[in-house]
Amino acid sequence: MAFAPVYSYLLYRYQLQSIVDLVVYLDMNTFGMLNSQKYSQMEQQAILVSLKKIFGWVIIFRLPILSFVLWYNFGKVNLRRLVYLKSRFLKIKSKNYIR
Repeated sequence: MAFAPVYSYLLYRYQLQSIVDLVVYLDMNTFGMLNSQKYSQMEQQAILVSLKKIFGWVIIFRLPILSFVLWYNFGKVNLRRLVYLKSRFLKIKSKNYIR
C-alpha cells in the first residue's frame, strides 16, 4: 500500500538530481540551441537514470530479505501433500495418500 508514494517520491527526487547532473555540462552556447526536442531527450535520460537507481536499491534490499526467508526455520512442515503430488506427477500408484 505504501509502495506507490515512496516509489513516486524517489522517482521525482532522482529525476531532479539527474537533470541537475546533466545541466552541469550545458553552457550558454548549447543552452541557446536547446529546443523542446533536446529537452525531452534530456528528461527521458533523467527518467531512465532514476529508474536504474531505484531498481538497483530494490535489488540490494532484496538480498537480505531473501536470505532471511531461506534460512529462517518456520517450524515443522508437513510434506505429505508434496509427496502425493510428486507421486501423481510420476504416475506412481499408492493407496496410502488422501485425495
